[in-house]
Amino acid sequence: MTDRHRWGWMRCAVVGALAAAAHGPPARAQAIQANVLPAEFPDDYVRGQSVGVALRPRPDYDPIGALIGGFQVFPSIDSVLAYTSNVLATPMGAVGAGYAGLDPAVSAQSTWSNAQVAMAAGAHLKQFFSHASENETGWFVTTDDQVNLTSYDVASIGGGFERTYLSRDAGTYPAGSAAPVGLLHGSAYLREAHEAGLVKLLAAANFDSLRYQAVPSLSGGTIEQATNDRDVWRLSGRGEYALTPDTALFGQVSYSRTAYTHLAAGEADPSSNTFRALTGATFDTAFLIRGTLGLGVESRTFGAGAYRALTGVTAAAKLEYFPTQLVTVTGSFRRLIEDTQATGSSGYFNTGADIRVDYELLRNLLLDAQGDFEQDDFAGISRTDRIVSGGLGARYLVNRRLQLHGDLTWLHREASAVFSGPVVRGPVFDEIRLAVGIKAQL
Repeated sequence: MTDRHRWGWMRCAVVGALAAAAHGPPARAQAIQANVLPAEFPDDYVRGQSVGVALRPRPDYDPIGALIGGFQVFPSIDSVLAYTSNVLATPMGAVGAGYAGLDPAVSAQSTWSNAQVAMAAGAHLKQFFSHASENETGWFVTTDDQVNLTSYDVASIGGGFERTYLSRDAGTYPAGSAAPVGLLHGSAYLREAHEAGLVKLLAAANFDSLRYQAVPSLSGGTIEQATNDRDVWRLSGRGEYALTPDTALFGQVSYSRTAYTHLAAGEADPSSNTFRALTGATFDTAFLIRGTLGLGVESRTFGAGAYRALTGVTAAAKLEYFPTQLVTVTGSFRRLIEDTQATGSSGYFNTGADIRVDYELLRNLLLDAQGDFEQDDFAGISRTDRIVSGGLGARYLVNRRLQLHGDLTWLHREASAVFSGPVVRGPVFDEIRLAVGIKAQL
């Protein structure tokens, strides 16, 4: 595959992900979603052998957008009616509630020949009919810019800012909170890729700023969240060697510095340094399967003696299987170290796996099913959290400008703890959620 074709597929993946953020149906309830930081490098194993059901072009139903200056602009608005069986995520005496959601968004893609600029902005609004304290007003703005420096070098720069909310099933969700916890997340990145012959070299620098908003307490007063605020700097390098046009070996190393910006009185500084090394392979063969497999080691150290160092096996894998042109099966696995605000713990090992099946019943009727499992083992305290979730979904493409969609999801969260020594038990609850919506787009 030529350099131009390879990077063309990469650009499609980036733009597709951006469009999904701006246009897609509401995301299903995921497990802990602890990793709020974006990946240093986007997936780059798609070499054109197969196209998944969800990403397949459908010329009769894909939006056309409007050409404004040098940009193709795609506005949309998604409205949802939904019901949750456990609005407050309580272990007993669950209370159900309905809500309406509104997601206006706009994305734009440049039409230039030597550079690509993709931008998106939108809001995620949620209004409950009976629990106003659970209302959410999220929003986002992003930009992803790419310049072809030479026929061998591509530079990318971008970032964004968003207001989102911690899910009540998150392991870091504060006990006794009477409202969702708002999170302001600013990010920026710079990447450079050099590809010549069988070798590709990539380098990346990322910065993320996380600011958590205080919330009211069920017992009165306010639960401050400033001690969770942190800045994260990451430097990463990756090298790939192509064994064949379809398969490449890779090695990747990264360093990150996490600096907490506010400390409670008398609290030891949890700021840390993390090193991660990963090696594996990417492939996209003609045998109906593609993906990436990586295995390595991760180590985190702390400046404060109150926190013990963490070292363990790390892994990242994603596989896509195409048994027919109408079915795509996607599975992924991960294991990595994550930050925690649990008292007495220096972090936790996050291990998770998921599977998703997309089925094109008709050209304009897409069905999907998914299942997720996650386990979080906290270091220094007797706590293990497990989350199992699943869901069914359908999307009906009426025409270029109208889509109907529906989702049914369920989630079970449990946390085990041995009450000896410092222990913080995570939330325990079950939830079923049903949502139906209609999306209009240009």
